[in-house]
Amino acid sequence: MTTPTCAAEPDARLLERIDAVVARLNRARLLGAQGRLAEAAQELAALVTQHPQLAEAWRALALLLRSLRHPEAEGCLRRALQDTPADATLAAELGLLLLEAGRVAEAGAAMATALEAGAEGSILRLILGTALAGQRQHGQAADQFRGAVALAPGMAAAWAGLGSALEALDRLDAAAAALRRALRLNPQDAAVRTALGAILRTLGRDGDAELELRHALALATNQAAAYANLGALLLHRKDDAAAELSLDRALALDPALAEAQLNRGILHLTRGDLPAGWRSYGWRFAARRNAVPHDDLPLWAGEPLAGRCIVVTAEQGVGDELMFASALPDLIAMAGRVIVECDARLVSLFTRSFPQATVRPRGSPAGDAELRIPAGSLPQIVRDRLSAFPTRPSWLVPDPDRVVVWGRRLAALGPGLRVGIAWRSGLMTTERRAAYTRLDQWGPLAAVPGLRLVNLQYDDCAAELDEAERRFGVPIHRWPDLDLKDDFEGTAALTANLDLVIAPAVSSAELAGALGGPVWRFGHRDWTQLGTGVRPWYPSMRLFGPRAGESMGDVLARMAIEITRFAPA
Repeated sequence: MTTPTCAAEPDARLLERIDAVVARLNRARLLGAQGRLAEAAQELAALVTQHPQLAEAWRALALLLRSLRHPEAEGCLRRALQDTPADATLAAELGLLLLEAGRVAEAGAAMATALEAGAEGSILRLILGTALAGQRQHGQAADQFRGAVALAPGMAAAWAGLGSALEALDRLDAAAAALRRALRLNPQDAAVRTALGAILRTLGRDGDAELELRHALALATNQAAAYANLGALLLHRKDDAAAELSLDRALALDPALAEAQLNRGILHLTRGDLPAGWRSYGWRFAARRNAVPHDDLPLWAGEPLAGRCIVVTAEQGVGDELMFASALPDLIAMAGRVIVECDARLVSLFTRSFPQATVRPRGSPAGDAELRIPAGSLPQIVRDRLSAFPTRPSWLVPDPDRVVVWGRRLAALGPGLRVGIAWRSGLMTTERRAAYTRLDQWGPLAAVPGLRLVNLQYDDCAAELDEAERRFGVPIHRWPDLDLKDDFEGTAALTANLDLVIAPAVSSAELAGALGGPVWRFGHRDWTQLGTGVRPWYPSMRLFGPRAGESMGDVLARMAIEITRFAPA
């Protein structure tokens, strides 16, 4: 049976058209392989316009737009998935795109589709964990990394990702263990060694940390992060010259490395070089990945403020707010109008203390403010030298009526030196733990005759107080109707009636100093001393630091000896 010639001609024309379409598709792929992505996208867009049924062209266009971060990538991915709903790659890319946009629930559904479609589970979980970590969803990221290493225990990148996520969750021992697993699989990974060194430094294991960081630099001398972490370690060790050298090397490799810039600023401030220190201290927002409040307003750089309205934005913890507030009177004297934003718990206290300013909670709308200045940036302008620190004894004013009430309550305790005590921060990360004490270490002070100990520790410490009273045989006075954590007005009135406050670097000590009361602050040297043996911010504060070989418990014992000289007064 012969084939009719009239049928052969249409078949030939069809094959020609198919060949033409395939040629255009191959041309687009070649353009993409050559890096001519925009031309490849144009070719594919024209192809799907003429042949909307061509699934392979839709798939290629969708993946190309996704790689270009094109705004139409999502729509194109969804269109391609209509033709091939079981395409694991398309589903995974759509999931990542949605995750980057913060649409986590939709992203999870797309990723589930990818897994069902047969996507490699460990790789997909690694990708998803990495994306979640980029979104700072560290708990979910850790879950994905755990899933990846369960499927592929030999995947070093997944162990490294798990270590990073656990570090962000402050589970540092587990993070170090995960990073060590990654290094057993890939010992030459300098970045992972750098991360492990940073964690070991935070854990206080400086010797091990230094070994890892120097090993990382031996593997790759271009590791700016390793130099930065080594510089921070040496700064903590008080080896300022070596710290400066390491930080300078980090910044030579990466001038925009915020952590190195900040630590170099802290080094300058520690030495008393205030102009250089304050300049680099401005990197703190980037280094700590904190949002900058009211960043749509111009930043005040010290120009005249007559007739203008400036907002002082709150930052960091309450203790920092209290310290930086010492500069507010200087600003108020310079500006037409000052708006002060602070922790909501400080609003009434700041309103009374700075009556010429408008005080409102942090996070408030900018309103009619024309300029902004973060509270921690004020010293760069008004405290650029030590002589610029005024000798005023205080800058906060407690509620006079509540001061009277608390005066009566403390008088009821009987004669003796009324000493407020606190022993740790409310934010006890692993890195901060070494700077504080346990209440059971306060025995030498509790044994000093004539002291009336008053609790200023503002977290949940009732059980510790009960145990300390049994151990020491003396009362530690506290009142159930005073919330030391949230009632700063009541705490300020109580503190104003104390003869002395003994505390580490916590808001209780900062509040006492801001009120002008005597404070004995114990702890290591820090940058807020600005190269001096005191803290210039607080004229009424005295510092007690550990000597060579001393623990914080030894410092407390030394303070007990000192207070016996002070008590009779």
